[in-house]
Amino acid sequence: MSGEKRPQMIDRIVKTRNYLTHYDSKLEQETVKGEALKFMCRKMNALFRLHFLKIIGFNEQEIDNIVDKCSYFKSECNL
Repeated sequence: MSGEKRPQMIDRIVKTRNYLTHYDSKLEQETVKGEALKFMCRKMNALFRLHFLKIIGFNEQEIDNIVDKCSYFKSECNL
């Protein structure tokens, strides 16, 4: 999942969510499972956290500095 482009990542998130919520068997082959699912959840969590920083008033430079200094964002989320 690391290195994915935004549209592919969003597509995999949506298909996985739809499969897990509605159990649509047509989507099973396209869902994220196992370790990849854990990584996707961590990455989504990091993106929500970064977006929250933007909402509460941090500018782009401040957010970049946080990402540069935070091992969670660099190692856990491959940002």
